[in-house]
Amino acid sequence: MIRGIFYWVFGTVFTILVAFAFYILYPILRINPNIPHLIVKFWSNGLLAFFCGADIEVIGRRNIDLSKNYIIVSNHRSYMDIPSRSLDRVKDVLEEGKSVWIFSEGTRTPRDELGKFKRGAFLLAKDTKKPLLPVILVHTDKIFYRPYIVRRRTVKVIVCEPLYYNDFIEEKMSDRAVMSRMSQSVRELIQEKYNSAC
Repeated sequence: MIRGIFYWVFGTVFTILVAFAFYILYPILRINPNIPHLIVKFWSNGLLAFFCGADIEVIGRRNIDLSKNYIIVSNHRSYMDIPSRSLDRVKDVLEEGKSVWIFSEGTRTPRDELGKFKRGAFLLAKDTKKPLLPVILVHTDKIFYRPYIVRRRTVKVIVCEPLYYNDFIEEKMSDRAVMSRMSQSVRELIQEKYNSAC
Protein backbone atom coordinates (compact mmCIF):
# COMPACT_ATOMS: atom_id res chain seq x y z
CA MET A 1 0.00 0.00 0.00
CA ILE A 2 2.80 2.44 0.95
CA ARG A 3 4.75 1.58 -2.21
CA GLY A 4 1.56 2.15 -4.23
CA ILE A 5 0.97 5.59 -2.73
CA PHE A 6 4.66 6.42 -3.23
CA TYR A 7 4.42 5.34 -6.88
CA TRP A 8 1.29 7.34 -7.69
CA VAL A 9 2.30 10.53 -5.86
CA PHE A 10 6.00 10.76 -6.70
CA GLY A 11 5.61 8.97 -10.06
CA THR A 12 3.06 11.60 -11.12
CA VAL A 13 5.33 14.46 -10.00
CA PHE A 14 8.28 12.82 -11.79
CA THR A 15 6.21 12.44 -14.98
CA ILE A 16 5.09 16.08 -14.88
CA LEU A 17 8.68 17.28 -14.41
CA VAL A 18 9.97 15.13 -17.29
CA ALA A 19 7.09 16.29 -19.53
CA PHE A 20 7.77 19.93 -18.62
CA ALA A 21 11.50 19.53 -19.40
CA PHE A 22 10.60 17.82 -22.68
CA TYR A 23 8.30 20.72 -23.62
CA ILE A 24 10.86 23.41 -22.72
CA LEU A 25 13.70 21.66 -24.54
CA TYR A 26 11.65 20.60 -27.58
CA PRO A 27 13.32 23.03 -30.06
CA ILE A 28 16.74 21.63 -29.07
CA LEU A 29 15.50 18.02 -29.06
CA ARG A 30 14.46 18.25 -32.71
CA ILE A 31 18.12 18.65 -33.70
CA ASN A 32 19.00 15.15 -32.52
CA PRO A 33 16.18 12.55 -32.83
CA ASN A 34 17.93 10.25 -30.34
CA ILE A 35 17.54 12.67 -27.43
CA PRO A 36 13.72 12.27 -27.08
CA HIS A 37 14.26 8.49 -27.03
CA LEU A 38 16.81 8.85 -24.22
CA ILE A 39 14.44 11.05 -22.22
CA VAL A 40 11.60 8.53 -22.57
CA LYS A 41 14.01 5.74 -21.59
CA PHE A 42 15.06 7.73 -18.50
CA TRP A 43 11.40 8.33 -17.59
CA SER A 44 10.30 4.69 -18.05
CA ASN A 45 13.33 3.31 -16.19
CA GLY A 46 12.62 5.73 -13.35
CA LEU A 47 9.00 4.62 -13.05
CA LEU A 48 9.72 0.91 -13.32
CA ALA A 49 12.99 0.54 -11.40
CA PHE A 50 12.89 3.35 -8.83
CA PHE A 51 9.22 3.95 -8.11
CA CYS A 52 7.98 0.36 -8.62
CA GLY A 53 11.15 -1.32 -7.40
CA ALA A 54 11.07 -3.75 -10.33
CA ASP A 55 14.09 -5.54 -11.75
CA ILE A 56 14.33 -6.45 -15.44
CA GLU A 57 15.85 -9.69 -16.71
CA VAL A 58 16.40 -9.81 -20.48
CA ILE A 59 16.72 -13.24 -22.11
CA GLY A 60 17.77 -13.55 -25.74
CA ARG A 61 19.39 -10.13 -26.13
CA ARG A 62 21.71 -11.69 -28.75
CA ASN A 63 18.69 -11.98 -31.10
CA ILE A 64 18.69 -8.21 -31.57
CA ASP A 65 20.86 -6.85 -34.36
CA LEU A 66 21.30 -3.16 -33.57
CA SER A 67 22.00 -2.41 -37.23
CA LYS A 68 18.40 -3.37 -38.12
CA ASN A 69 14.99 -2.05 -37.18
CA TYR A 70 12.11 -4.33 -36.21
CA ILE A 71 8.39 -4.75 -35.88
CA ILE A 72 8.33 -5.91 -32.27
CA VAL A 73 5.29 -8.04 -31.40
CA SER A 74 4.46 -8.74 -27.78
CA ASN A 75 1.84 -9.92 -25.35
CA HIS A 76 -0.01 -7.23 -23.39
CA ARG A 77 -0.04 -8.11 -19.72
CA SER A 78 -0.53 -4.88 -17.79
CA TYR A 79 -1.34 -1.20 -17.83
CA MET A 80 2.43 -0.52 -17.94
CA ASP A 81 2.51 -1.58 -21.61
CA ILE A 82 2.09 1.07 -24.32
CA PRO A 83 -0.38 0.72 -27.21
CA SER A 84 0.66 1.15 -30.84
CA ARG A 85 -0.08 4.10 -33.11
CA SER A 86 -1.87 4.08 -36.47
CA LEU A 87 -0.43 1.84 -39.19
CA ASP A 88 0.33 4.67 -41.63
CA ARG A 89 2.38 6.51 -39.03
CA VAL A 90 4.10 3.25 -38.05
CA LYS A 91 5.09 2.63 -41.68
CA ASP A 92 6.69 6.07 -41.76
CA VAL A 93 8.61 5.31 -38.55
CA LEU A 94 9.86 2.01 -39.98
CA GLU A 95 10.98 3.72 -43.18
CA GLU A 96 12.96 6.18 -41.02
CA GLY A 97 14.95 3.19 -39.73
CA LYS A 98 13.33 3.03 -36.28
CA SER A 99 11.71 0.05 -34.60
CA VAL A 100 8.07 -0.08 -33.47
CA TRP A 101 6.47 -2.11 -30.69
CA ILE A 102 2.98 -3.49 -31.30
CA PHE A 103 0.72 -5.41 -28.92
CA SER A 104 -1.11 -7.59 -31.41
CA GLU A 105 -3.95 -8.53 -29.09
CA GLY A 106 -5.05 -4.91 -29.39
CA THR A 107 -5.99 -4.80 -25.72
CA ARG A 108 -4.68 -5.75 -22.31
CA THR A 109 -5.16 -9.47 -21.61
CA PRO A 110 -5.16 -10.29 -17.87
CA ARG A 111 -5.58 -14.02 -18.54
CA ASP A 112 -2.62 -16.36 -19.02
CA GLU A 113 -3.96 -17.33 -22.44
CA LEU A 114 -3.29 -14.87 -25.26
CA GLY A 115 -6.18 -13.19 -27.00
CA LYS A 116 -6.69 -13.31 -30.73
CA PHE A 117 -4.04 -11.38 -32.65
CA LYS A 118 -5.06 -8.49 -34.86
CA ARG A 119 -3.40 -8.35 -38.26
CA GLY A 120 -1.74 -4.91 -38.11
CA ALA A 121 1.80 -6.10 -37.31
CA PHE A 122 1.63 -8.78 -39.99
CA LEU A 123 0.30 -6.33 -42.56
CA LEU A 124 3.31 -4.15 -41.77
CA ALA A 125 5.64 -7.14 -42.18
CA LYS A 126 4.11 -7.81 -45.61
CA ASP A 127 4.23 -4.19 -46.80
CA THR A 128 7.64 -3.19 -45.43
CA LYS A 129 9.46 -6.57 -45.43
CA LYS A 130 10.94 -5.60 -42.07
CA PRO A 131 11.76 -8.45 -39.66
CA LEU A 132 9.19 -9.23 -36.99
CA LEU A 133 10.70 -9.68 -33.52
CA PRO A 134 8.58 -11.64 -31.01
CA VAL A 135 9.09 -10.44 -27.42
CA ILE A 136 7.45 -11.99 -24.38
CA LEU A 137 6.73 -9.96 -21.24
CA VAL A 138 6.43 -11.98 -18.05
CA HIS A 139 5.25 -10.70 -14.63
CA THR A 140 4.39 -7.12 -15.68
CA ASP A 141 0.88 -7.88 -14.43
CA LYS A 142 2.26 -8.84 -10.99
CA ILE A 143 3.56 -5.34 -10.24
CA PHE A 144 0.15 -3.69 -9.91
CA TYR A 145 -1.79 -6.14 -7.76
CA ARG A 146 -4.49 -3.50 -7.26
CA PRO A 147 -4.49 0.19 -8.21
CA TYR A 148 -2.80 1.24 -4.95
CA ILE A 149 -0.86 -1.93 -4.22
CA VAL A 150 2.47 -2.04 -6.06
CA ARG A 151 4.61 -5.13 -5.51
CA ARG A 152 8.32 -5.53 -6.20
CA ARG A 153 8.82 -8.09 -8.98
CA THR A 154 11.39 -9.21 -11.52
CA VAL A 155 10.03 -8.65 -15.02
CA LYS A 156 11.31 -11.09 -17.63
CA VAL A 157 11.71 -9.89 -21.21
CA ILE A 158 12.26 -12.80 -23.60
CA VAL A 159 13.51 -11.86 -27.08
CA CYS A 160 13.03 -14.53 -29.76
CA GLU A 161 14.75 -14.83 -33.12
CA PRO A 162 13.40 -12.49 -35.81
CA LEU A 163 10.90 -13.79 -38.36
CA TYR A 164 10.39 -12.71 -41.97
CA TYR A 165 7.15 -12.52 -43.92
CA ASN A 166 8.66 -14.27 -46.95
CA ASP A 167 9.51 -17.34 -44.85
CA PHE A 168 5.79 -18.03 -44.40
CA ILE A 169 4.90 -17.93 -48.09
CA GLU A 170 3.99 -21.14 -49.86
CA GLU A 171 2.97 -21.57 -53.48
CA LYS A 172 -0.47 -20.19 -54.39
CA MET A 173 -1.05 -18.72 -50.92
CA SER A 174 -2.96 -15.44 -50.75
CA ASP A 175 -1.57 -12.53 -48.72
CA ARG A 176 -4.36 -13.03 -46.19
CA ALA A 177 -3.43 -16.72 -45.79
CA VAL A 178 0.26 -15.88 -45.33
CA MET A 179 -0.54 -13.24 -42.70
CA SER A 180 -2.86 -15.68 -40.92
CA ARG A 181 -0.16 -18.36 -40.92
CA MET A 182 2.45 -15.92 -39.60
CA SER A 183 0.07 -14.59 -36.95
CA GLN A 184 -0.78 -18.08 -35.71
CA SER A 185 2.88 -19.08 -35.60
CA VAL A 186 3.88 -15.96 -33.62
CA ARG A 187 0.95 -16.34 -31.24
CA GLU A 188 1.85 -19.97 -30.51
CA LEU A 189 5.52 -19.05 -30.00
CA ILE A 190 4.71 -16.24 -27.55
CA GLN A 191 2.22 -18.45 -25.67
CA GLU A 192 4.71 -21.31 -25.40
CA LYS A 193 7.55 -19.07 -24.16
CA TYR A 194 5.23 -17.31 -21.72
CA ASN A 195 3.95 -20.58 -20.27
CA SER A 196 7.46 -21.95 -19.78
CA ALA A 197 8.71 -18.74 -18.11
CA CYS A 198 5.90 -18.48 -15.53
